[in-house]
Amino acid sequence: MRTICLFFGIFLFSLCVRAQVIDTAYMECWYKFSYIKLKLETMGEDLMVLQIGKNCSKFYSQYTHESDSLLATPGGMKVWRQLFEAGFATGNFPHSRTLSYIHKNYPENQITVADQNNLSHYKFTEDLEKQNWQIQPETKEILGFSCQKADCEFRGRKYEAWFTPEIPIDNGPWKFAGLPGLIVAVADTAGLYQFELTGINRSERPIYFGYYSRPKYVKTDRKTFLNACWKYHSDSDGQTKAVSSVDFSFLDSKPVKLKYDQMETDYPH
Repeated sequence: MRTICLFFGIFLFSLCVRAQVIDTAYMECWYKFSYIKLKLETMGEDLMVLQIGKNCSKFYSQYTHESDSLLATPGGMKVWRQLFEAGFATGNFPHSRTLSYIHKNYPENQITVADQNNLSHYKFTEDLEKQNWQIQPETKEILGFSCQKADCEFRGRKYEAWFTPEIPIDNGPWKFAGLPGLIVAVADTAGLYQFELTGINRSERPIYFGYYSRPKYVKTDRKTFLNACWKYHSDSDGQTKAVSSVDFSFLDSKPVKLKYDQMETDYPH
């Protein structure tokens, strides 16, 4: 991992020239994200970053960020192949995990999501819909912060969260917001999606929009995108063939009925 970080630092300057700056972060919050892998029906983990700026915030996977920023640089693919060959046996090479980049309050009172499905990049905007939290009397300490419990229902799932008034910032991981303090932990009651704060640091880093590689985004809407993702997970080989003309029939795979749903379930499927 130290090798990956070294290469990431080397290429960061050239990326700054290409990427679109939308704000400057004064704080960064790091979260452990545990989630269900839909098709594999196993749990995965990711390291997520919440950059909080004066006007907007950005939430993304550090692993996806490193991989994308490396591949976006001149000669990055060659370096990626070298790191892949050196670290394949241990899994210590740059590779994407959570693909979405979530920008809250960009534009104002809206969320803009840059995401990827199959071989294409997408972008859509939705209202900044803060959850209707019910604050509960329970309290506990997390990472030295005094926290209070809250719960809500949001887009098909029930969530329990812990927030700290000691950091009076109306923000949190993923699309969560609307509490009188930073959300430091939140999980759905089924135990399929969970965010846990692991650290906080001051920052003066710029907040860039979306992917460093600045792909050509296909504009869509949230529910259409979620429906396309569901179809892809149900029949990933067929979907890939549809957009790439690569024949995967030799794998003898068939569409599957997924046991679990995505984090948001309020879409046609």
